[in-house]
Amino acid sequence: MLTRADSLILVLDAVVMGLFGAIGASKALSLGVGEAGALVVGVIGAIGGGMLRDVILNRPISFLHVGTLYAVAAGTGAGVFVLLIALGTPVAIAGLVCVGVTTSVRLAAVRFGWTFPAAVKL
Repeated sequence: MLTRADSLILVLDAVVMGLFGAIGASKALSLGVGEAGALVVGVIGAIGGGMLRDVILNRPISFLHVGTLYAVAAGTGAGVFVLLIALGTPVAIAGLVCVGVTTSVRLAAVRFGWTFPAAVKL
């Protein structure tokens, strides 16, 4: 039962991460920040919600785990959002694609064990 709840929380976390990324990037673009600034705001918005959740639940902060692709998933989704907006895609469609990309990258990274290599001491 707990494993099923963990899976549900993982999926919902990935979806919400995509939503916050799209909302943050969209708001930044509407305020005239520019594409690079919108990407940064989208990533910060996407990982900020998960970070706040982890702090409230007194858990280790997810995106700080060595090798995880948490921020990469957020950046990929926000980057796709900014690109689609620059190409003239309606905001709603770009937002849905952002959520889909972020969710897919995050869940694929967890499912297939994708990580960055850990730093080695020289």
